[in-house]
Amino acid sequence: MQLINPSEISSKIMTMIEDCESKLILVSPYVKISKWYKLKKKFEEAINKNISIEFYIRDDSENKQSMIEVNEFGIEPILVPNLHCKLYLNENYAIITSMNLLLSSEINSLEIGYITETKEEYNDVLKYYNKYLSIYKKGNSKKNENTKNIKHWLDLIVTEMDEKCKKLYIDTDESGITINTGINTYNMFLWNNNKSNILRINGILSGKQYDILSKQVDALEKEIGLKIITQNGTKGHYDLIWGESKKAYTVNSIHDAVDEEAKRISDEVKNFILTIDKKKKEIY
Repeated sequence: MQLINPSEISSKIMTMIEDCESKLILVSPYVKISKWYKLKKKFEEAINKNISIEFYIRDDSENKQSMIEVNEFGIEPILVPNLHCKLYLNENYAIITSMNLLLSSEINSLEIGYITETKEEYNDVLKYYNKYLSIYKKGNSKKNENTKNIKHWLDLIVTEMDEKCKKLYIDTDESGITINTGINTYNMFLWNNNKSNILRINGILSGKQYDILSKQVDALEKEIGLKIITQNGTKGHYDLIWGESKKAYTVNSIHDAVDEEAKRISDEVKNFILTIDKKKKEIY
């Protein structure tokens, strides 16, 4: 990939739109271009050429302006919960950047961007798009059902944890959820122990943190409300701390939890993450 100079990122995006022949994929969590006349013109030209356009924005109740901006072009935005990446593709190459389609970003922000140079690089970006973004398009009913449920309980976490965490990044796949708080990375999923479905969540520990917290398991269980297990890493693996729910779940996948079980997962995950983050900061 080739690094794009900060002053050239927006012009590269506009050139990519101009070069488009059949399909355009725009991934920008936030959009505000009503007064960005040069970029607006490029969009209008693409629309007049009957280019197929997919426009992904962040699904957020406070992000109504982005939806209005995209709708003004006659494009229905595709809403993605917790969207943070910025990605722009036509049928030949892609641009990966930190830049939202905001006029303020063009004027005031220092951004970084890369443009694909080979077919292999482009295909790697396309694989990411197919795995993590295209599932939000209408028509994929199975994925859309899962997405709705994921949002249902993850939104509970985001609402309560966003202000308490240094950062909050959430990623999903078919088996579970990964949450990065800026302090640690946590993985969670529902696990069948041949008897019932149990929520399991783990976080990484340093050697010092492992030594201290492995002696505080009973106190942590009372504080968090989960069964706590510390796991000593071997052969290059991280030391881990695990939390396991004491009450079983009726659903087989963490993505299918709704209503009371969704709230319980949210509470158990939140308590585990916030407590372990706090302990890590105290020990570090």
